[in-house]
Amino acid sequence: MTVKEKKHSLYSESENGKKVNNAIDYIRSSSIFSNERYKWISPLIVNVLEDNLDEDDIKSLVDSHLEKKTKRSKISRTRLDRAREKIESQVQNQKSPIRKITSIDNILNVGLLNLNEPIKLKDGLNVFYGKNGAGKSSIYLGLCKTLGKDKKVYSNISAEDKISTCKITVEDSAGELQELEWNSSVENAESKAMIFDSSISNFIVDEDQINQFRMVHLKMEYFSFLYGLYQKVESVIDAELSKNKDELNTTKELLLEKVAFIFDEDLSEDEIKRASFTEKERQKLRESENLMKVLEKNNPESTLRNIKNALEKIESVLSLFGEPDEADEGNEPTLKLYFTKSYFTEVNKRMVNYNNIKKAFEGGGKNKIASLIPPDWINKETWKNFISNSVDFLSSLDKGEFTKYLNDICAYCHQPLQTKQAKKLIKAYQELHEEYKEKLDKEALNLKEDSDLISGCIEKIENIPDINQKVEIEFANIGKEGKIKFDFDELKKILQSYKNLIDKFEKIEVIESDIKQIKTFWNIYNDLSAEFKNQIDRLNKAILDKIKAIDKVREKSGPLYRKQALYTNKSSILKYLRLQKHKEILDTKTSDLSALRQATSSLKTSFVEEAALKEFKKHLQNEYQKLSFTPPETWSIKLSTREGVNRRVYNIGDRKLADIFSEGERKLHALSDFFTQCELDEYQGVFIFDDPVNSLDEENIEIVAGRILELIKNSSQVIVFTHNLYFLNSIINTQKEKITKVERIHNQINLVKEVVIGETQELRDRLKKIDSKMSTLSKKEPVKINEYDIRNVYDLMSGYLEDYVEKVYFKNVISRYRPNIRMLTLGDLKDLDTSIIGDVLTLYERTSRRGARHSQPPEVKKPKYEELVNDVKELKNKFPVK
Repeated sequence: MTVKEKKHSLYSESENGKKVNNAIDYIRSSSIFSNERYKWISPLIVNVLEDNLDEDDIKSLVDSHLEKKTKRSKISRTRLDRAREKIESQVQNQKSPIRKITSIDNILNVGLLNLNEPIKLKDGLNVFYGKNGAGKSSIYLGLCKTLGKDKKVYSNISAEDKISTCKITVEDSAGELQELEWNSSVENAESKAMIFDSSISNFIVDEDQINQFRMVHLKMEYFSFLYGLYQKVESVIDAELSKNKDELNTTKELLLEKVAFIFDEDLSEDEIKRASFTEKERQKLRESENLMKVLEKNNPESTLRNIKNALEKIESVLSLFGEPDEADEGNEPTLKLYFTKSYFTEVNKRMVNYNNIKKAFEGGGKNKIASLIPPDWINKETWKNFISNSVDFLSSLDKGEFTKYLNDICAYCHQPLQTKQAKKLIKAYQELHEEYKEKLDKEALNLKEDSDLISGCIEKIENIPDINQKVEIEFANIGKEGKIKFDFDELKKILQSYKNLIDKFEKIEVIESDIKQIKTFWNIYNDLSAEFKNQIDRLNKAILDKIKAIDKVREKSGPLYRKQALYTNKSSILKYLRLQKHKEILDTKTSDLSALRQATSSLKTSFVEEAALKEFKKHLQNEYQKLSFTPPETWSIKLSTREGVNRRVYNIGDRKLADIFSEGERKLHALSDFFTQCELDEYQGVFIFDDPVNSLDEENIEIVAGRILELIKNSSQVIVFTHNLYFLNSIINTQKEKITKVERIHNQINLVKEVVIGETQELRDRLKKIDSKMSTLSKKEPVKINEYDIRNVYDLMSGYLEDYVEKVYFKNVISRYRPNIRMLTLGDLKDLDTSIIGDVLTLYERTSRRGARHSQPPEVKKPKYEELVNDVKELKNKFPVK
């Protein structure tokens, strides 16, 4: 049989009409697990498909394929039928533990609802009826939260305690009773119960649905068994990998210390095993080592380091007193002395230039301001600094401020300039400043740099004796004797005298003996530098010769060292190679498992596409027929897997159902999808519907009611919440069957349990409520009676009159929301008394105006207690229930 034929055989049915084929046939027909690459795991896969394996079986088989010296255990092979029976028993035990809800024991602080008296629920159909806003949703939401469903619940905003609670009693599949409790501070685990409401309906139409239903007969559990197998095998391999990694790292660290070269070479295991080291080779290596010891005894490297340190000290002196000179190409630049006769000649030129600019500045100033200040001020240095600083300050201001202080206000006293002479003085100094100040500052800066250079040299001279001591220690290493002799104090005096002249801006008279003294100092250290450098060159050559000799010996002994290292560390190297090979095998098996997961996932997906989707579509079409719904011909269902989640996608052409379907069609599709999932799960248990027929017309309401009643025939419990009287009349016989009626009176939800909608008992119950509330009001002083307590009674009276007209006056012939007029009881209206119509209308208008059921115009007066007493008396006298 071909693979394609095997796939088609999955959908065959046995004589009793139940499907017996399953995923194991589909898996066996696949070529994935016969692939040579996965041969090592094939025995495990075969046995998983036939029976569960224990951990020892898996560990033993995995070890045997990892080339470990572990005895391979025999894996028992059992018949396929045994595995199938095992799966069937597991599936049977997976049914919902909740068979029915026996009672709703209490619901507290859910919306306006506070239910303290239990509501008993029947095995079959249970109906909660009430108008919109009556409080049905509070009961529904309390049930949902207790069953662990994801719903939003809000407490009464007027209540101090914000915790909502609910408690129900359920019966499990074994007939045992158990209590389920919920409060809003925690979330319950989800119980298996099927719920349907408007939000679920919209979600089914608007969103792509996750395929989370189980199709028992397809035995998709086998795929989970395979995934479980991969997980178990992977855990064994991961543990082995972790152990292998630790050993491998430890061994590698050891080898890096002793034979690091092996990691740069491609050595085989055979080469390592053949490694040897003879006694003759050992003798040759000893001879080479002895020769290297002799060569290494001479230690010029240490002497070289000391000489270099001394040279650094010498050059630190030279670098302060000199600057690099131009050098020939290929040679290092040498230093030349700063303080030569030509250097001081240049300094004098800058000095002359500075004094000329200063003289021009002062001469121009006298001409411009002689008549504006006292004659003896202009030559005073204090006055010059004062006026110069003021000009600098003015220049730092913005344009507007600068003009103000230049022309109108004194920058020092902040008072207006009183005379033209004062303004002229400020302006004259500003012009002089702009003309000469920048030039003066530039020359002054150059002279200051000269002065600072000499200061640095004087400071360095203080340290030269200490430097000399460290340099003189190394004289023996360059073949020199004696000490450095020089009058450093005289040198300091010479330099200090030149610095003083520069600081005073006075011309330097260069003395030949001074220049000679400076040159003598410079030559001492320049010559020392040359001697130390020559010795460094000689030592470098000696070291290079020694290195060459050692390298020559080492080159000859290198192969011997390599052979000795390989031989000595043979066992560690072989261990490392085995561990590395073992790691490669483990990595390959991990890669195989990853590939198998992907292959199994693809196989499962194709199986779902071939079987699950086809099965779902068939059931969905069946549900469409049951609900008399015909979808567009172009609609389609496809599967899409995103982020590991498989969903079914509905389309009509290139659009979603939500874009095409009307409100009624959306509802019928959502119900069909819901019932299809339940059918595929073969679910029997609790169904809860909250207003399932919104947006449906009368004909479809009757059809949906019939489909819901089918659930009861399959031994399921059905709980329905509705405000639709037409649906209510379609799902029960309102003349005979009892329901729970939910009413809201102002800020309180009331439940009328075990009531028959079609009889006058409801009217009697209303009268009892009216009497009870009137009795409570009669015990209060009229001024202390709340307005809304009065309106609540009027609401009861208004509702009573509506039911009275329907049930008593019209004898239930014409009834709200009933499918048909009761023609056989039409004769009961022969003696209809029309005289009471006026009284009914008058009283109904008063109760409606004074109640809270309908919106009221602003001018309506507040109801009064004494009016209520009279209206209740009129109601009971004129419209009693017999």
